[in-house]
Amino acid sequence: MNTTGGYLAGQYAATVGANLSIHRRPLPQFDASSVYGKVADETSLKGAKKTLAALSKMAADSYTLSEINGQQYSAHVQWSITFPGYDVLGYMSQEPENHRIVKILASSMTQGGFRIISTDNDLNKQEKCAELEQAIVHKYDLLTHLCAMAEMDMNFGRGHLFVDTLLSNGIWSGDDPKELKFPLAYKKISKGQEIRFIPREPRWLWPMQFNANNALSPDFYVPRQWLASPPGVYVDKSRALPFVSSPVPDLMKPAFFFSGAPLILQLKTYVENWQAARDGVAELLNRYSKLTLTTPALMGALGEDEVAQKLSDRYQLMATTTNSGIIMLNNGGGDGSETETLAVVATPLPGVNDLLKSQVELLSLISGVPAMELWGDTPSGMNASGGDMIKVFANAIAAKQQRTFGQNLPIILRYIQMAEYGVIDDSISWKWNPIDQLTAKEQAEVNKIKIESDAAAIAAGILDGPEARERLASEPDSGYMGLDVGAFSGDGAEDDLDNG
Repeated sequence: MNTTGGYLAGQYAATVGANLSIHRRPLPQFDASSVYGKVADETSLKGAKKTLAALSKMAADSYTLSEINGQQYSAHVQWSITFPGYDVLGYMSQEPENHRIVKILASSMTQGGFRIISTDNDLNKQEKCAELEQAIVHKYDLLTHLCAMAEMDMNFGRGHLFVDTLLSNGIWSGDDPKELKFPLAYKKISKGQEIRFIPREPRWLWPMQFNANNALSPDFYVPRQWLASPPGVYVDKSRALPFVSSPVPDLMKPAFFFSGAPLILQLKTYVENWQAARDGVAELLNRYSKLTLTTPALMGALGEDEVAQKLSDRYQLMATTTNSGIIMLNNGGGDGSETETLAVVATPLPGVNDLLKSQVELLSLISGVPAMELWGDTPSGMNASGGDMIKVFANAIAAKQQRTFGQNLPIILRYIQMAEYGVIDDSISWKWNPIDQLTAKEQAEVNKIKIESDAAAIAAGILDGPEARERLASEPDSGYMGLDVGAFSGDGAEDDLDNG
């Protein structure tokens, strides 16, 4: 089945080329079939480079979709989707507000750490889990890579973690174009084989073959290959794992190059509003007060050059003492009064704080970062972020961890198990630690309550000793994780007493 020619070229033209509104520079006439119509038949390096050149040309431009699948929306529907290009997104990611929000979220998603757990309470399994944790943190530096993936996802809408393996000939798979085209099956990795994980931005990996013909297929609108450039080679999807937490609708995926909706793009309007409010307040403070001079000489200056020159000299002298010049007013003139009045007119500032507060609240609301986390302190006029707010933030981070990492972490864990042990244990899984972890004192209090509950249940005949012991051995925070359950038996203890 040709998944990248004919129909797909027409579909791509309908979603991207039908009606383009250019923001930065005119987009040259582009025939979608010139790219996707050839991919299915060209697998050579030369064909890949031609494809890349056309895709790079498109990705560098900015456009707005106003037509989807050939159906024009009504004029009264105000709707547009903008893809600014990866270069523009790169510049946007360096805005202080965007940079801080992304860093806070990405670090919150990974700094709490993780646990490798097993549904099997066997002591050997628990030791194996501990060994995997150490290898993941120190040998593979996976937490650092996952943090980078979270940042790329929020900045560009997509990030890739390339799984590089050391082949038997001593060459890394990333240097072997022929190897990269084939899927990286688990069985291809042997015990002791070196593997490494390399984060890459979406700018260097372009979507290639994908199924747009069968909506009932599990790989519908899922790229099967990626084109890496440089050097311009095809990479199977199992080797370049994509991280996308906010996917766009299927028909828009080609226009976004199979990236999701970047968080910084969703924040764009709110960041700009905040910056405008911030700059407006700074300008207001700069022009907070203005000096006014009420003088009868103003009318005389209109008719006499000498009087005008003297008045101008006085204006220049007094203007140097103010931050925004001076206002001159006529005191009426002609009424016989020769007095002058010098006064300071101040701009009222009440309400300015409310303006900034509203923009801070909106930025925190859309980003999902509490004001205390975002600004380092609760801005004046805002309610303090207490325990409830931190709990909400922790729940949001847990959901974001699942959306961003949930699909790929089991795959990565299996690759590491194959490299470390040569076999996959499906009872082993990854579990993130909550960011709102209990203190040692709080955890001890919780464990005490649980033990007292177990004792009451045993006394009531609901549980017996071995069952309570099994619970303690299986809970990571119980203080008895990995306890040998088989070393205790209620019946055995009674037999020993009888024999004694």
